[in-house]
Amino acid sequence: MIPDPYARSVCLPVVLKDGTWLLFNEQPLPAFRDGTLAELVMSPFAFVDKEQRKVWTTEMTAPFLPAGTALWVEVAHEHVPESLRRFVFEKLDEFKIPRYCVQAFLLEDVLLHVRPGKYALLGSCRCDIPALVRLSQSVNETYTRISEAFEPNRRSHTGNVFTKVFHEGATFVQSLGRRRVQVELSAPPGGSSSSSDSSGNRQFLLPGMEQPS
Repeated sequence: MIPDPYARSVCLPVVLKDGTWLLFNEQPLPAFRDGTLAELVMSPFAFVDKEQRKVWTTEMTAPFLPAGTALWVEVAHEHVPESLRRFVFEKLDEFKIPRYCVQAFLLEDVLLHVRPGKYALLGSCRCDIPALVRLSQSVNETYTRISEAFEPNRRSHTGNVFTKVFHEGATFVQSLGRRRVQVELSAPPGGSSSSSDSSGNRQFLLPGMEQPS
C-alpha cells in the first residue's frame, strides 16, 4: 500500500537568525521537495509591524469553491463493497500518488471561515452524491455518508476533509487543504477586494467570484 503523505506531519523547531530560518540548533534546514506546503506557527507578538499583526490575527470569511465543483472523496478501495466498486475512480494527486475516490458535486458556493490560531472551517453547502442518489448539507456530511457506504469496516466515519477530499485541478486532483492555504494567502491585506460582514469579520473576493449575499 502506498504511504499517505498526509497521514502525519513532521514538526521542525526553527529559529529566525539574521533574516534566515535555521533549525533550532542553528543548522541549515534540510532540502525539501518543490511545492511542499508548511505552516509557520509563532506568537502574534513576533510581528514587527503592528498592522501586519492585526491582519494575520483577524478572523475572515472567504469564497472557497463555487457551485458545480466536482469533489473527490478518498476511500479505502480494498474494503469497498462489490456493488459499489464501479463508483470508485483512480485519480492522481499533485505528487502523482493514486487516490481512490468517489465523486460528489457542490450545489452551492462554499465559504471558508479562517480563525487565527484555530482550525479553519468550511461553511454549510448542499452537495450531490450521485453514487448514493442522495444530497448532503455540507462537505463534512458528504465525506461521512460516502464513508458509511463505501467503508463499512470502519468504526468511525468522520475524518479531516482537508486531507481526504479533493477537487478537480487542471492536471491532477488537489486536496482541500492545499486549496485552503491558497485562499488564506490570496487575500491582499487592506486591498480593495476586502470588506467586512455584520460581525466585523474580514471577507475577501477571489478572482472571478462574486460577493456572497
